[in-house]
Parts: sequence; C-alpha cells; structure tokens
Amino acid sequence: MKDKINLYLSRAKDKKRFLGYLNLIFSLCLIFLFFVPVFCTFVQGEKESILGYYSFGLINDNFDIIHYAISLLIISIILSFCLFLSSLVTIFIDETNLAKAKNSSLIVLVLKAIVDIIILILTDQTKTNIQLDWGGYILPAIDIVLFGISLYFKINDKKNKAIVEEQQ
Repeated sequence: MKDKINLYLSRAKDKKRFLGYLNLIFSLCLIFLFFVPVFCTFVQGEKESILGYYSFGLINDNFDIIHYAISLLIISIILSFCLFLSSLVTIFIDETNLAKAKNSSLIVLVLKAIVDIIILILTDQTKTNIQLDWGGYILPAIDIVLFGISLYFKINDKKNKAIVEEQQ
C-alpha cells in the first residue's frame, strides 16, 4: 500500500503533469466563480444581482428562454466539476494513459466553453428583465483563456516529443 502511494506521489511530481495542475487550479476557480453575480434583474429601477448558484429558482420560468439558460448553467457547473475530476486523473494516472487524460480534460473544457457561450446568447434573447451580470461574462472568457493555454501546452508537448524522438 505504501508503495502505491509513493508511486502516485512520484507521478504527481512529474513535469508532464503541469497541464493537470493548471486545469485543477482553473477548475476550482470556475467552481467558485458561480458564487459571483451571473444574472441580474431590475426591480423598480434598482439592479438586483443573482448569484450563479441562487439562480436555480428561475428554472421554473417555462414561458421564457431563460429556463434553457438556467438549465445550461447547471450543465456548466457539472462540467466544471468534471474538469476538476479530469484534472485530478491527469495528475495521478500512469504514463500510458496520460495523453488520453489530457485529451479528455481538453474535451470537457471545450464543452464547457460552448455551453457558457450559449448561455450568453440565450440570456441576450430573453423577454424577461433578467440579464447577464459581470460574472456571466467572465465565465466564458476564463474558459476561452484556459482552452488557449491548454492547447498551447498540448501542442508544445507534441513538439517536445518529436524533438526527443529525433535525437534518439
């Protein structure tokens, strides 16, 4: 048992696991960003912010498109947790499955970015007085930045492997 723990810890210290740590940090940030105001509404001219996790009460509004935006927000939260789990797997998985784990993290991140962009579009088309607040604009921006960074490291990793193979 102690040997397995040491094996997992030695894997976690490997430099190839940097992308897993980066995704782990960003996924934690994305999970906690749902505590910021994602939506807002105007009541008697006053702006009332609605935090991401507290917007689930709006899902009962079946008469408007905001119902679908809140449903996609729930999917976005689930994808943030999936990104967290995927990054943990990337940190501790063995070398033979490391590329698959990195690809799965990238796929989850792409899905999350697409869902967050669709939330932007749907909220813009609502007929109610619910609009996106500053948190709703930050979520897709962070997704896209993280996707760009992850893609950069993924491409850079392939180039490094090609250079090492040429030298041998």
